[in-house]
Amino acid sequence: MTAARPPDYSTWSRERQDEYYRRLGEERTPSRRGNGKAEEASPLFARIINPANWEGVPVPDREWIVQDYMPDKTVTLLSGDGGQGKSLLALQLAAGMALAKEWIGLMPTPGRTLVLSAEDDGDEMQRRLDKIRAFYKASWADLADIRLIDLAGENAVLGALVNGQILPTEMFRTLDAFMAEWKPSLTTLDVLADMFAGQENDRAQVRQFIRLLKQLARKHECAILLLAHPSLTGMYTGTGLSGSTDWNNGVRSRLYFQTPKTDGGDPVLNIRHPCRKLIPFRFEFKPRVAGP
Repeated sequence: MTAARPPDYSTWSRERQDEYYRRLGEERTPSRRGNGKAEEASPLFARIINPANWEGVPVPDREWIVQDYMPDKTVTLLSGDGGQGKSLLALQLAAGMALAKEWIGLMPTPGRTLVLSAEDDGDEMQRRLDKIRAFYKASWADLADIRLIDLAGENAVLGALVNGQILPTEMFRTLDAFMAEWKPSLTTLDVLADMFAGQENDRAQVRQFIRLLKQLARKHECAILLLAHPSLTGMYTGTGLSGSTDWNNGVRSRLYFQTPKTDGGDPVLNIRHPCRKLIPFRFEFKPRVAGP
């Protein structure tokens, strides 16, 4: 007797797939091991793609927060030595998006920005934003598309090590709920060391944490900018890396911010494009105008 062929789910509409999965989930009962204990049912794939269905379908353009530098709906890593100005750079980007103004000579996509800051408190962020808005000749009301979350001195961990795996924390779930309500275009996480409670040299743990952030980006159709500090080796070699290479390989785009070691030089933002090439981008950065 010939076994019935399974249906070709990839030809179904998403609604039909969802309905099929729902019914299948209701009908499935856990199997029993020899010891009488129930086995968990194997997971079902949430998204099945048949490339044949792309015939005649336009290829979607890549979406950007900053064209060619910061892709949308995924994670970008911005690393920089302590005190160099990466938090300031991220606040300038938030202002540029809120005001639809240039950011370091680049035009970001206008939109809302959510900033979780475990380094700078509310007073420090106000001082910095006051200088930024003065530079842009903007009022406080013009910055209504920015939300600042002051987590300085608090437990800001988003992913914690539990039984060998990095799992979402209560803070992660709080962030998830706020993103669902406020719907930012960009969420900035400042800084990695305060939000990842695992081993930064453990490839599996790093992957699991980045996966959590990618889930947020995909779920809320939002870019995530993760700020981090390089290791001493990363500073010495100029790569900006720290810990496992998966901090570099797991994200879609990576930026390394370096300020000049001598007066008169231009700051450099080393950009690793989605094509994996590192490209230096020199720009005018005015710490005396836009903050310390």
